[in-house]
Amino acid sequence: MFQNTILFNKFAKTHTMKNMEQLKIIAVQALNFPERFGGEAKNKANHIRKSLNVNTKYYLYSGYEIIENAERDIEKIIEYQEKTTPIKFYKIDNNLSLNICSIVGENGSGKSSIVEMIIRIINNFSAAIIGEKQSKPAAEHLHYIENVYARLICLVENDITVITIKGKEVLWHQYVCDEQTSIHENIRTWKLNKKKCIQKSTLTAVQISTRKPSQFEKLKKFFYTIVCNYSLYAYNVNDFIYELSEEGKIRKVKHIRSTKKEIPVEDLCWLKGIFHKNDAYQTPVVLTPFRGNGFINITQENRLAKERLISLFLYKDENAHIIYGCIG
Repeated sequence: MFQNTILFNKFAKTHTMKNMEQLKIIAVQALNFPERFGGEAKNKANHIRKSLNVNTKYYLYSGYEIIENAERDIEKIIEYQEKTTPIKFYKIDNNLSLNICSIVGENGSGKSSIVEMIIRIINNFSAAIIGEKQSKPAAEHLHYIENVYARLICLVENDITVITIKGKEVLWHQYVCDEQTSIHENIRTWKLNKKKCIQKSTLTAVQISTRKPSQFEKLKKFFYTIVCNYSLYAYNVNDFIYELSEEGKIRKVKHIRSTKKEIPVEDLCWLKGIFHKNDAYQTPVVLTPFRGNGFINITQENRLAKERLISLFLYKDENAHIIYGCIG
């Protein structure tokens, strides 16, 4: 059975879109949960991982070999040119290139789990940079998902980026390729937020960083992902109960002082932060169509589609910079 989720990726910076030819999500990998934590946090981490095997590299493209050291950090990534699809294989013209990848497998083999893990990694990477602070009333804030232990390996142009999420630690690794050996080696690693023990989090405080302009440069070097899934069973908040944010933190983010005001379950779920795109498209991932209590409102989707179409006529490419060089 084919995975019914479609991911559309595009480069974030307008002035580089015409020059970039390579964009691939090479692999995703679920990492070990630290045994020293255990308890409820471990159960939540297992629920997030679902059917994915720990430390198994799920390759989305052939022609790459990821080599780890004894600490299970990525030491190098070997690219086998003869096994890689030629760069210009799907090239349409000088301004448009395509890469096509599909995930095929039996029911329960982990197709949906792979896509959901990719979304979680991009979400946490974004939350570590943009922060959980609500920027304006109409925009839903990002929820940092705790208990995620995974990494995403991507090729953007000629360099490989690895994003590693270990609880509340978010790492950005940059790998550069030696053209003679076709080996990508790590040249730099950035910590996007401070490492904090998940068992010592202050429930009433915003844990993740709140806007670090210097780190927005990393968003510019990333790509924009549109996740499209019209399945009636997918992305229902009730299936993500183990990943809800603490109510105290949400009250802090939304500036809700009254404890009498009830907070809907949907407002506690990270999915809502990527359903809504009233943040000037700063967050490099969006999930569509929007679901309210698990239901898809087709009339609302039709209206939103028309609004997006109108915006394409209002903004020319050269004027499409919204915030920090990113476009919607």
